[in-house]
This record gives sequence, structure tokens and C-alpha cells, in this order.
Amino acid sequence: MADRAHSGLTQDEQDFLRDLFAESGIGGELITESRALNIDASGADPDLLRQLLVADSLHLFARKGPFLLKFSLYIDESGSESGRPLALRFGYPTILESQGTERCVRVRPAGDEIVVIDPSGILRRPIVEDISSSGLALSDESSEIDLAGTARPIDLVLLLPDGNPVSVRGQVVRVKQESPGQGRHLVAVQFEDTDEETLVALKRYVFRRHRALVAAARPQSG
Repeated sequence: MADRAHSGLTQDEQDFLRDLFAESGIGGELITESRALNIDASGADPDLLRQLLVADSLHLFARKGPFLLKFSLYIDESGSESGRPLALRFGYPTILESQGTERCVRVRPAGDEIVVIDPSGILRRPIVEDISSSGLALSDESSEIDLAGTARPIDLVLLLPDGNPVSVRGQVVRVKQESPGQGRHLVAVQFEDTDEETLVALKRYVFRRHRALVAAARPQSG
């Protein structure tokens, strides 16, 4: 399903996406303020256009260095009656590592900017080590989670720095002792059945944090 729950792009994000699509040869075709790509159907193969309109899902991929940005698209026909062209609208992308096994990029939060609340009380002092739109890894003092690593469901509330609290449901897929004698464990959680609004919030956070990390790692000129 495409991301329809959008919040406004910052000016910096608009500039980044405009440059990104310009590098991909789309250039001025992109309307970043409304997050839409116009479809020029003149001279198009009718069968090809029909397949586009009835597709179960649409995605646009843009490569940026070693990363692949995967945008979910949906068709906006609202302007067709007024003579405006069809538009493909898009939301925050899923960022994928394009080298080796394709997987969602994981980002390390800045300090304790993500707060984890476990309503069940199993986790004691969880600290997010990294997070993606598909899961997270955290460090915790608790020893109550099965160290055998048996999958078990867990419900968490995440307080993200750029939005409202989001609830996620997942499976604990891996648990291991962080280091002998420290009493902390690393816990890997894979998200399941994430609703659209929560997925958009996760993608937005990962997108913004990833950009900040890439910028910080870039050599300073002068």
C-alpha cells in the first residue's frame, strides 16, 4: 500500500529530493511541494498506461551512492476532470542498502532521542542501538526475555523526536548477552503488521536521521 499519510516536507528535504530526481533525469518534472510526478500520457501506449493504472502497487527507485531509495507511489486522478494530468504521489522512501543483500538501512539514534516504553514491563531500561522501518535493536538490563532467542511477540511504544508516540508490534527474533559480566542484553525486534501512519513516521525518522549521519560523515571542504 502506498504512503498516503504525509506531513509537510521541510525546505531542505524538498531541495534534497529535487536534486535527487534531477540526477535521475526527471528534473523539473518533479513537484516536490505536493510530492507528485506528472504523467505525460501523450503518445503513450494505451496498454502500458492501463497496466500502470490497475497495478496493485507502484514504486520508484532512486540510487544515491551505496543506497537505494524506494518510493511508494499512488495515482492521483483528482485533477483529471479539470484537465490537469494524472499525477503519481509519493511519500517518505524506504532506504535500502544496495550492496550485498538488499535490506532496510538501520540508523543509530542521536543519544537518547528515541524513548522506548514497554507496557508489559519486561524491558527495564531499553536503549535503542539502531532502528529501521522494519525493526530495531536495543540494549536492556532485563534477563526476563528468553536467551534461547525463541521468537515471542512484544508490543512497544516509541517516542520519536519528530512526531507523536507510535505503537509497534513485533517479534523478538534474537537475544544475546552484550558482554560477559555487564548484565545487559542485545534484543532484536522485527516489526509486524505495522499500520500506515506508523510506517510513515518510521520512514520519516530514518530518512532524516540517515541524511544527518551521511552529512556528518562527509569530509569538510576547506
